[in-house]
Amino acid sequence: MTSEKDFIIRRKDARPEKYVVVKYRFQTPGNFINAAVDLSKEQSFSYIEDPIKEKKFIKKFAAKVISDSVVKKDTKSIPSMPSYTYSKKDGPFITREVELAFPIELFGDSLVLLLDTVIGEVHNIAKFTGLKVLDIEFPRSWNKKYGGPVFGIEGIRKIVGKKNGPLLISPVKPCVGLSPDEFAGRVKRCLMGGFDGVKDDELLLDPPYCPFKERVTKTMRTVKEVEKKTGRKKIYFAHVGGDIDKIDGLVKFALSKGVGGIMFSPLVNGIDIIRKYKGKVPIIAHNNLTYGMSRHPLNGVSFHLLMKIQRLCGADMVICPAPDRSFYVMDIETHKKNVQACTMDNGMRKTLAGLSGSQTPETLYNHYKILGHDDYAICPGAAVYEHPMGIEAGATSFVEAVDALNNGILLKKYAKNHEALRVSMSHFVKKG
Repeated sequence: MTSEKDFIIRRKDARPEKYVVVKYRFQTPGNFINAAVDLSKEQSFSYIEDPIKEKKFIKKFAAKVISDSVVKKDTKSIPSMPSYTYSKKDGPFITREVELAFPIELFGDSLVLLLDTVIGEVHNIAKFTGLKVLDIEFPRSWNKKYGGPVFGIEGIRKIVGKKNGPLLISPVKPCVGLSPDEFAGRVKRCLMGGFDGVKDDELLLDPPYCPFKERVTKTMRTVKEVEKKTGRKKIYFAHVGGDIDKIDGLVKFALSKGVGGIMFSPLVNGIDIIRKYKGKVPIIAHNNLTYGMSRHPLNGVSFHLLMKIQRLCGADMVICPAPDRSFYVMDIETHKKNVQACTMDNGMRKTLAGLSGSQTPETLYNHYKILGHDDYAICPGAAVYEHPMGIEAGATSFVEAVDALNNGILLKKYAKNHEALRVSMSHFVKKG
């Protein structure tokens, strides 16, 4: 006869060569261990009638609750998510964080099967009135199989010849409505202003008003022209996506025109799209759909984990939300943890975090103070393309902010003798 004890181990027994440890946050009004064991059963072997066979299956295949990992977070009188199983009278509803150890034998070395196992249908379990997957401790051996980034921060810096300071990579704005000629024209002014690179907006693929092949051809002609004038290498990331049967052809065309990078939306077109195309040029993984999965504290998957997964697959740069402006949807500590997922030492190259959401020269400067390093990219839109002095000056204002940072000079002081920066700081003032 099986019991709850068969599903419980201590952290010291969750050996990395045998288990993958997954951290969850969940809320339940009932018995906590009972609910955790239900999660284990649901995501490993479910149920077997023969008690002898079941005992063997539990030992070999069942996920185990790590008893000394449990941390109580808070208590509420009502459920955090809608529930058809519980009502207010069933409370209190207690939120805890806990780790489960999944036997590696369940999924071998398959990332897809791992995600299906540890995330899969966990949000369907009725005993939970909230559940979020917070982290996965991937097997160290996977570093060799999946490899991580081919270029990463160091590779992108080498391409553009910039050893230190935040990198400047701008999504061309407005994000829709520009013809290929208009798009290329705005690229030219941004790059002439000193940016390291530009990229398509995630809303821009292959629309009738701005066909992909024409846009890429004209933009690359412009990029080469700017490189000749400035003597500096620039990167244009073309956004490739849409119908799966067209992606291969679009990638081949972009590479044939000499694009410096490709941007994909992995949660739209599938995470393996990074692995399929990585290696020839740097790849940006955009964050489409990730907010819908990660923003709620008791539902979905943490942004931190999604960034770890994309880094493992080979993303050289990942777009992530930044605090203080329009994408201020996560607190400072979460922001730091998100960037840490890109840069922590784990045997793979470091991924470049592209901070987005109404970024300005001031936020560029402030991120350094928050993060304590300059290994990030700033991805501004309006502060470049709507600068009162024009696009080139908008780009230059960020270059001046990087110069101030590299020289250890306060931004306001540096702005006194640098007009583009001074105008930007007075015009793009934080609202609200």
